[in-house]
Amino acid sequence: MSNELNNAEEQLLQERPKEESAAQAGARLLNEEQPICFVPTPEELAVLVSYWVKDAIRVKYFIFWGQCYGGCEIREISFDWERVNEIAKVLGNEATDRAVEGAYLRAAQDYNRNDWIVFCYGTHQEKKGYQKIGGQGLDDFDAGVADRLASQVLERVFREGTAEQQMCLLETELRRYSTKLRAIKDRSGHLIQIFGIYFPAELKRLVLGVGVEDADSKWGFNTLTLEQGKAILAALDETARNGEGALKELVAEPEYFVNALGLDCLAVERDRRIRFSILPFKTATLANSFVVILPVVHYLNADPVSGRYEMNADGTAPPVEWEIRYLGLSGADVNDIEDLVDEDQTPFDVDIVMSTEGLYRTCKKARWKMNPERAAEVEKAAIEASNVFETKLLGKRGVTVVDDFRGVVPRRQKTKPSASFLND
Repeated sequence: MSNELNNAEEQLLQERPKEESAAQAGARLLNEEQPICFVPTPEELAVLVSYWVKDAIRVKYFIFWGQCYGGCEIREISFDWERVNEIAKVLGNEATDRAVEGAYLRAAQDYNRNDWIVFCYGTHQEKKGYQKIGGQGLDDFDAGVADRLASQVLERVFREGTAEQQMCLLETELRRYSTKLRAIKDRSGHLIQIFGIYFPAELKRLVLGVGVEDADSKWGFNTLTLEQGKAILAALDETARNGEGALKELVAEPEYFVNALGLDCLAVERDRRIRFSILPFKTATLANSFVVILPVVHYLNADPVSGRYEMNADGTAPPVEWEIRYLGLSGADVNDIEDLVDEDQTPFDVDIVMSTEGLYRTCKKARWKMNPERAAEVEKAAIEASNVFETKLLGKRGVTVVDDFRGVVPRRQKTKPSASFLND
């Protein structure tokens, strides 16, 4: 009986048609000469438009950069735009124009900023003057000359260009800064939108600083006027002229500034909590990206998971182990701390726990103050640390030193771009 079943199974397996791969199926269809129909979606056609526009830009930019061309380049550019026009017959002019505009915005990020501004927006005379000074390959400029010439073109377009030209140039340059700022940011975090372009949320300080009242939503500034956008770009340009350090300060995490001063910032780790109490000693605020650097008592033996102190078996609290550290806070953190303190308290009266999720109050009375001898030791150590702190900040630009944390005013504080205080 068993042999009969095996023989039947083998026969069924031999009779079952073998599955063919996708490649085999495709080859079979082609061999059978059956028509293959593929109808692209509008999104797919837009991608094709972007491809051909980008290729046309590449060739045209090569002519501008190399300052020579032949019939081959002319034919290639002509062919690229012919393809775009053919696709437009199917996609429609409106959708094609959007795809072309998007292609230009994305292509701009692949080229030098000064070269692109002159190449894309310069008049014939401005282009010729730029090419003459820059030489073939555009690498003969003296320091600052290319910046000056490109700035003149930018200012002319913002002064005399159509609203469409101005917005296109504005979005191009804001997107360039978005790419740079998101690349130099230490780690991912919250984002805001400016004209639909994503920036690190820390840039909100700069936007408020140019006179914009506030974000129209928690995600950013989507109803800005053209003039407000130009003011934001001008503030970014002014910051960039002070060096890469100044740009980094716009979006860097608070601990970056503390560590850069050699203070070994107290920072949280994932799934860990730190417990601290703010000390009433010298505190600093930085102008470029609103960061507060303040002295704290760090509780070394608080539970690293809960941030609390567990009572001993006899009901007594374990003695406090502590150290003086410096902590970097964002403007949002400072606002949160203000909300944690009761009306009859100061920020120095409570213990606070910080985690990657935020801040919360864990005790209405600072533990380091409960023992008079310990309080005296903490105050003595804090005075010494404060003297060292003031010395490190001496002569740093864009830094405001206040007597203590109560002198910090974070809510909608407006600042102007300043030179990098770490790169004096």
